[in-house]
Amino acid sequence: MLVMRIATREPASSQPLDVYERLRSLIVTGRIAPGARLIETEMAEQMAVSRTPVREAIRRLAHDGLAQAVRIGPKTQMAVAPATVADLVDLFAIIGALEGIGGRGIQRLTASERRTLAVELTALNDRFRRLAANRLKASDQFFESHDAFHARFVERCASDRLRRLVAAVRPQVKRYELLYATAIGTDFSASVREHRSIISAIRNGTSGQVERAVRRNWSNSAVRLSAGLSAAPLGSLGSYREVRASGENPTREHSKLNGMGY
Repeated sequence: MLVMRIATREPASSQPLDVYERLRSLIVTGRIAPGARLIETEMAEQMAVSRTPVREAIRRLAHDGLAQAVRIGPKTQMAVAPATVADLVDLFAIIGALEGIGGRGIQRLTASERRTLAVELTALNDRFRRLAANRLKASDQFFESHDAFHARFVERCASDRLRRLVAAVRPQVKRYELLYATAIGTDFSASVREHRSIISAIRNGTSGQVERAVRRNWSNSAVRLSAGLSAAPLGSLGSYREVRASGENPTREHSKLNGMGY
């Protein structure tokens, strides 16, 4: 078994929230792989904290859907949740529904505010399109550009409650995006076109059209990714992966395993 190494040690005064956020980041970015066991004693030692905040962090990760109980011989242990096509389809449907409902808030914007938002989203989509052509050389910026498009849309259209719900689901969705970065190759033109459809609906100010365009984007993304995942070898993702102190880029690491398109 490989021994998990966390890049830097946390000070002993770390609060449970710090431990949770750090472990969640490691799981979402793939630096702790799907199927890896989450052993309290090891993680507590490596993060220089007691087992209590680690135990609480693992409990929250399980609540988030990022960890689950697994049977290892006679014992039940906690492990990072597996990455499956069924889970991906559910998550993309959920975030599509939430963002779609949030899009109904377009009715609250004035014509001037809709035009401004359309201009902002067009600029973000153009950046996403440019970075998609150079994705492997600028993978972090590429993923950030996609996130920025959807984040700006949600920020301007969705209610506070919907924004909180989207924020709760987003890390689980992002895990699939980062784990499987190359499943559909380098052609993201379909996603760019779907983003343009969202922008067009915003300009028109039709809430139903906005909702349908957003749901369609996430639904089609799930279809495109599922096709790539079905053909991708997942067997190498079931055990610990070392998190090196060198600070290697986890997105670049996982691009070798086959992956994600939007």
